Amino acid sequence: MDAGIIFGTYYEGDESQRLVEFANGRLGCLVSCHRLSEGIDIKSVKNIVLFSSARAKLETIQRLGRCLRTDPEDKEKRAHVLDFVDFGDDEGDTTDVRRYEWLRALSMTQKDDDE
Repeated sequence: MDAGIIFGTYYEGDESQRLVEFANGRLGCLVSCHRLSEGIDIKSVKNIVLFSSARAKLETIQRLGRCLRTDPEDKEKRAHVLDFVDFGDDEGDTTDVRRYEWLRALSMTQKDDDE
């Protein structure tokens, strides 16, 4: 809030008008949980921040898809994804480490010039 970014929430019960305001650029940031995981197509989205991400790859792929769409209005668009990974599990659970490695490999993917 101190940064002066105009934001809105899009939780269960919030008006869908907030999604329209975000898509039209009237909101600089939209805070949500699972409601944006699938079925939303706003090509201008460039940045997503993931907190408490699901361990299932399918849901993560759907969330990443929010900013991986090409934008005809911005041919040089780049996706920026910030995800939080817990490397400190003392009980031998390597799920977050495997997730990190998978996401890191995905981050090396680049668009073909022919597309």
